[in-house]
Amino acid sequence: MKLTIPANWQEDFFDKIDFSKVHEVYGKLPGDFVGGGRASVIFNKVPLSTFKNHVLKIKEMGISFNYLLNATCLDNLEFTRNGNKQIRKLMDMICNAGVDTITLALPQLVKIIKKAYPHLKVSISTNNMVDNIERVRYWEEFGIDKITLSYTDVTRNFKELKRIVKYKKCDVQLICNLMCRRHCPFQQLHSNFHSHASQTSHVNKRLPIDYYCIFCIARIFTDPIEIIRSNWIRPEDLHIYEEIGIDQFKLTERGLNTPDLAKIVSAYTNRSYDGNLFDLIPSMSKYKYITDPKPAHFLKYFSSLTKLKQSTLFKTIKTLLNMRELKDFYSNFGVSIDNKKLDGFLEYFKENPCSNTICEECKYCDKWAEKAVTVCDNADDRIKALKHINTILDDLTSGIMY
Repeated sequence: MKLTIPANWQEDFFDKIDFSKVHEVYGKLPGDFVGGGRASVIFNKVPLSTFKNHVLKIKEMGISFNYLLNATCLDNLEFTRNGNKQIRKLMDMICNAGVDTITLALPQLVKIIKKAYPHLKVSISTNNMVDNIERVRYWEEFGIDKITLSYTDVTRNFKELKRIVKYKKCDVQLICNLMCRRHCPFQQLHSNFHSHASQTSHVNKRLPIDYYCIFCIARIFTDPIEIIRSNWIRPEDLHIYEEIGIDQFKLTERGLNTPDLAKIVSAYTNRSYDGNLFDLIPSMSKYKYITDPKPAHFLKYFSSLTKLKQSTLFKTIKTLLNMRELKDFYSNFGVSIDNKKLDGFLEYFKENPCSNTICEECKYCDKWAEKAVTVCDNADDRIKALKHINTILDDLTSGIMY
């Protein structure tokens, strides 16, 4: 087993994380010209010296470092003179820091890196939604070294995973602990949002109103069984994937504080967790910007008159503060999942891919939800949570926020 874990740039990162099974650490600065898979507002400012020191320490441990440039849209700037210049300037800085691998999503960037920086390994992002052997082989034509497979589409499709393992030439890895809906129709759109919300040169100046995340949270509150249907991998089930030839697993989340991240890494390193599965799946309340909010940090992203009305801005901030009062509720969406009661859950999918039926007919996940999932009986908190979420969604839809 080889784990890929995120760097959160915190001082206690090297003291609290168990690196015994870690073969790669990934990360990026909160914002750069290309951008990536998380909005800048999630992260505190990271000095360039901190970034370089962390990469150096990681490499001294014999672990490779993977820098994320996995934006799915660059407004076509990759095809302009200035865009090409900025990409190379950023790449020079990354290379000077000693980075080993670059994770990309845009094919033109793959070509640029392969030509101008041939010493670097190239990994293809999960944002590219690679979910079958045909797409794997397409990217292999670009000379890439690794692919992180789609975390919404293929994780429980063992028939296709076996095809990929049989015919692939590059390495592949799976993400273990994300909660996104199975076959989510908004994955590519959400990736585009995060790309622009982390690009320092974007016209919207990294506007961070994540409609897709808020929308999906509302869906989970309405139907908690969606959590069981999503494609997470329990620590106890890693061996099932190793048996078919996949031994590289990626853990999230870059925005977690170190104790939360350490708990996740420990569980997967030890291949076991006795507790709430949600402890291993990052949620809103565990991000640093939620646990330690700094008003000035938020205002930098929200307050420009070209983005939001000032009156609406204060209303939104008040709503977010009200949400913080329900922090414990938001940390697991009012749901507890007994991880040990899911022993045996994955066996069914070895011979029964979800593509053969629809959820309403199958009901397999519903039966396991009855066994392992406990929904909070605090109806008042659930009503308040949905009210806060729908307030923001309604303001976005009506246009009064702008």
